[in-house]
Amino acid sequence: MNRTYNFQVDNGIFVAEYYLKKKYEDITVGDLKENVEIFADKMFSYNQLGTLSSTTHHNTVLTQNKKNKKMVSQQLNTLLDNIGSDKTCFICGEKRVNLEDVELLYKKNKDIGQLPYSSLLFGLASHNSFMNRSNNMQTIDVCPVCLFLSYISFLNTRKISYPFLYNSDSDDFMRDTTKDIQVELSKGVLLDLKMEDMNKQFIQEMSNIMMKEDLYDDLQYINLISFSNGKSNMVEDVTIDRDKLIMLMKLKNKGLMPEFYKRKMFKLLLSDRNLITYLANGIKYGVCSIEMYKFLRGYFMTSKEIELVEQVTNNLIKNNDINKVKSDISLVKGKMDFKNFLIKYTKNGNIVDSLLDMDIMIKNNYDFKDYITLNLNLKGDN
Repeated sequence: MNRTYNFQVDNGIFVAEYYLKKKYEDITVGDLKENVEIFADKMFSYNQLGTLSSTTHHNTVLTQNKKNKKMVSQQLNTLLDNIGSDKTCFICGEKRVNLEDVELLYKKNKDIGQLPYSSLLFGLASHNSFMNRSNNMQTIDVCPVCLFLSYISFLNTRKISYPFLYNSDSDDFMRDTTKDIQVELSKGVLLDLKMEDMNKQFIQEMSNIMMKEDLYDDLQYINLISFSNGKSNMVEDVTIDRDKLIMLMKLKNKGLMPEFYKRKMFKLLLSDRNLITYLANGIKYGVCSIEMYKFLRGYFMTSKEIELVEQVTNNLIKNNDINKVKSDISLVKGKMDFKNFLIKYTKNGNIVDSLLDMDIMIKNNYDFKDYITLNLNLKGDN
């Protein structure tokens, strides 16, 4: 087997690796076939813990035959019995798509009571459904092996409002995450935090990673994919890349993580918000610490911006009443207001070295207003 970076197929690969105790590169279709009962037994047991199947594998035996373990293994066997060589699978790139007429497949497997390719993968088929019964291999070109793997990815699925799966370019991260989940399942634990936000789970996962001394060598990103395959369909993908993980680890090492969480900045980091401008407007949490400000400005401000903001702030404080300056800058609403603010205080002494520096600030007035505001508040408190 090879990784496809389809989030369901890849999770199925690591589930197979965990239970077969074999690296995924060495797993064959024969290995899957010989161990169907292992997967069927685990999936059936997991399905008894909650109602995930109704939102992950709609219209499969996990939904329709919850009390019949034999039906789960029959469907898994049916998938592997229908490997063909008519077309190339657009997920894995292997030539094993079977174009046999879907009605013949239904008749051949009528004892199972449903189509072998029904409703397994997100987003591969028709409008407003994962894979409805009007679709078959002729229209979606997905091989039975990828469908099999997507089916057993059910074992890596947990739930926060919606079902979710992790995916990452790091094999080691995927192995560790799969192991943690399967250990939970072996203890009868089903994560189902219905009222929690997916980002809160992501915070916990990142916290676990940051307990390590170093990041996984092969990790460049982690995705958290929240999805639904029930009466309605949706998918949301939140990504955190290596640079952000390194930043978070440095925050932790400097003892700034409690303040970072307190100020609700994790979700903003995921959405690529400028955290300096957020801190300038985050009045309800109070002024941030100088340590936090100095740390974050190294990530979100250029060296020129840092230089200008320090120069302007120091000159404003030196030549004027700081409370008056704070009051005036709080009234700035746009470019013209900011320009007038700078001109007003230039009359009391130069606050920048050149008109070019003035133009740089006016052009980027929204950012500079926030940068100067935060710097004024920090210097005013010390």
